[in-house]
Amino acid sequence: MVANAVAICIAPHSSARVAVARETRHASTRPRHPSRPVPAVVRKSESSRGIMRHISSTVRKSHTPELICASGSGRTGDLVLTGDIGGTNSRLQLWEMVKGEALTGEQGSEDGVTVPGTLLLERKYPNEEHENFEAVWAKFRDAAAEEQGVGVDEPISVAAVAVAGFVDNDTVEFTNRKEWSFCARQIEQRRNVGRAKLVNDFVSNGYGLLTLGTKDLHCLQEGEKKEGAPIVLVGAGTGLGECFLTPHNGVYQCWPSEGGHAEYSPRSKVELQLLSSLMDKFHANHRVSVERIVSGTGIANVYGFLRNHYSGLVNKLVDDEIMATGDQRGGMVAMHYHDDVLCKWTMQIVFGTYGSEAGAMALRFMPFGGLYIAGGLAPKNMHMFTEEWETEGTVYSFMNQFRDKGRLSPVLEKIPVNVVLNENIGLRGTHLLAWRMLNNVG
Repeated sequence: MVANAVAICIAPHSSARVAVARETRHASTRPRHPSRPVPAVVRKSESSRGIMRHISSTVRKSHTPELICASGSGRTGDLVLTGDIGGTNSRLQLWEMVKGEALTGEQGSEDGVTVPGTLLLERKYPNEEHENFEAVWAKFRDAAAEEQGVGVDEPISVAAVAVAGFVDNDTVEFTNRKEWSFCARQIEQRRNVGRAKLVNDFVSNGYGLLTLGTKDLHCLQEGEKKEGAPIVLVGAGTGLGECFLTPHNGVYQCWPSEGGHAEYSPRSKVELQLLSSLMDKFHANHRVSVERIVSGTGIANVYGFLRNHYSGLVNKLVDDEIMATGDQRGGMVAMHYHDDVLCKWTMQIVFGTYGSEAGAMALRFMPFGGLYIAGGLAPKNMHMFTEEWETEGTVYSFMNQFRDKGRLSPVLEKIPVNVVLNENIGLRGTHLLAWRMLNNVG
C-alpha cells in the first residue's frame, strides 16, 4: 500500500532560547520530568535481556561524530523535526532531544516506551496551498523562529522522513504530486541537515509499534509470544499497508513490504463474482490486488459490485446518500452497517478478506513476536473484529478467516494478534527512528 503520508524527523545540536517556556512532551504525550534520573536501561527487551544491555551500552558508549552546533546558541540538545506529510495535509513537530538520553518504560507495559524529547512546536498545513514539501518546511521553520526563537538557518543534525510512497535509495516520487518528490540528499544539502533518511510511511508505523503499551492495543488472540521472533504489521486505510520487523544489531528493524498489491483470493461463489467484476472494472486480464477489497476505496468497490449484481437489495435512500459522497463512499458504507443489508454484506466481505490476508502474512513470516492490525479502518470498525456472519452455509469472522489455513491452522492459533488503537503511531515511529539515528543505535 502507498498511503498518502510522509513523516519527517530532524535533530540538531544547536539551540534557541532555553528561557522560553516550552511544553515538554514525549511521543506518548506524557510529561517529561527533568529532575528524575534517566535510567541506564533503554527498555526491558525487544528480544532478550541481551538486547536490552546492548542498547543501553550503545547509548552510553557509541562514538557518534560531533553534531553541528549553532554559535551563540543556548540549546543543550539537538533539534528533531517529526512529521506526517499526507496527500491532504502535512503535520510537523519540532523537538529538542538530548543526545545520550535513554528511552524509558518497557515494551509490553501499560504505557509502553517513551522516546525522549521536548516538544517545541506542532503545525498542520494543507498540501494544496503549497507548491512542494520545501515550501512547507520553510513555513514551519519561520513559525519556529517566530514562536520559539529557533533560527531558520540553525543546523539540523538528523532528519528521519517517513514518506507515503515507495522509497528507493532514499528517494521518493509521488505519483499524484510530482513536484513534491524529493530525496534525503536534497534535505541535507538545501536545509542544513547533517544526516537525513527516508522511510515508507508504513515503515514508520512499524517503528511506532515498538513504543506502544498495552493500553494502545486490543487483544484478539493472546497466542504464545516468543521474544526475538518476527513481528508483522498490517493496516488498511486509504490502501493496504504491510511491513515486518526482525531483530538486528540488538534492536528491531522494520522492513517495507508492498504485500497489499498481492493477488486477491476469493473464498466463496459471491467473491468469485466479485473478482470477475473488479477485473472488468480495472481492465485486468489476470488479477486484482487484495488492496482493491481491503481498504477504504475497497469498501466502495465491494459495495458497487453488490448494488449492481443484487439490485433487489438496494435501499434507495441509503444508496443515494452513499453515491453522493464521492471519495468518502467507503466511510458512508461503514456507517450504515447496522441499518442496511448491502452495507453489512459489504463490510463482511471486506473484513473477511482482511482476516484472510492477515493470516497469509502470518504464514509468510511466522510472527510469534506478534501480528498487529493498524490503519484507519480498524479503530472505526472495532465491532468487525468480533462479529460472526454466515455466507453460503459457512460461518465467517475476521479471526476465523485468519486461522482458516488448512493444515497450518493450529500454528496460526498460537500467533499473538492485536488491534492497534493508537492513531498517532506513525509520528511515534519517526520520533523513535530519529532517536536511534542521533544515538547510533541499530
